[in-house]
Amino acid sequence: MVEQKVRILNKVGIHAAASAQFVAFTHQFRDEIYLVKDNQTANAKSLLNLLMLGLDCGSEVLVRVEGPTEEKTLKRVLFYIENMDD
Repeated sequence: MVEQKVRILNKVGIHAAASAQFVAFTHQFRDEIYLVKDNQTANAKSLLNLLMLGLDCGSEVLVRVEGPTEEKTLKRVLFYIENMDD
């Protein structure tokens, strides 16, 4: 298991359309991907779980990845979050 914190920089956070796009992005990986905010853990491959976290602009979230390619997957997920457009 690997994990790293990242701050949501997207002005509107990760809501609705951005969440759906993020979930679609995470489905390409075999690894398990979780986001943790305020002691709440969400499966990043579940739209409902992701929306329940309330990821607003400026939120700090822990990205946790478990699986055979976890290091590579973590880097790609962090890059995606850091470069999300509005």
